[in-house]
Amino acid sequence: MTERSAPAAMPPQGGGSGGSGWLPDTPRERSGQALAARLVQFGEVIGQVADKGQPHFLCAYLYDLAGLFSAFYEHCPILAVDDPAIRASRLKLAALTARTLSRGLALLGLTPLERM
Repeated sequence: MTERSAPAAMPPQGGGSGGSGWLPDTPRERSGQALAARLVQFGEVIGQVADKGQPHFLCAYLYDLAGLFSAFYEHCPILAVDDPAIRASRLKLAALTARTLSRGLALLGLTPLERM
C-alpha cells in the first residue's frame, strides 16, 4: 500500500452526505477522513523506521500529518460546532493528532512546543 492509497476493502467513492456510498464527498468530510486514515498508519511507519533504520520516513509522516491536520482544522470548526457529538468527535481527533505528533517528535529526540 502506498502512502496515500486506500485499503482494498473500501468501496468506491459514493457521496458521504446523502449519496449511495459511505465515503466523504465534501472538503469537510474528506479532510477528517484523510486525517483519521493517516493517524492509523503511525504504527506501520514506526515499523518501517525500525526495520530499515531510516528515520526520514517518520519525519515525512509527521510533516504530512501536520498538513492534514491543518486542512482538517481549516474545514472543520472544532469548538464552534453546535452538535455536541460532532464537537466531541473532532476534539478526540485533534487530541489524537497532538499525541501522535508528540510521540513521533519524541522518537526523533525533539521536544514539541505546547503552544505557538
